[in-house]
Amino acid sequence: MDYADLENLIEEFKNRELPAYVEGLTQEIEEINELKIWDRVQEFVYLYGQRNLNIKKIERMIELLLTKLHGDK
Repeated sequence: MDYADLENLIEEFKNRELPAYVEGLTQEIEEINELKIWDRVQEFVYLYGQRNLNIKKIERMIELLLTKLHGDK
């Protein structure tokens, strides 16, 4: 899966939104990563993103989100 579009969206989000919103999203993603409730994340992605991703791809997507959200601090 190519995450280039996701990377661009994250950068755009970080540049456009208030730091409080970026921090809030970062905290939510960190909590998801800590809880490791991948089946629930998978349902959410399918329901709201119209994507049927396997657990490994979801883990990689969360890792990418965290890496990009933590970048440039």
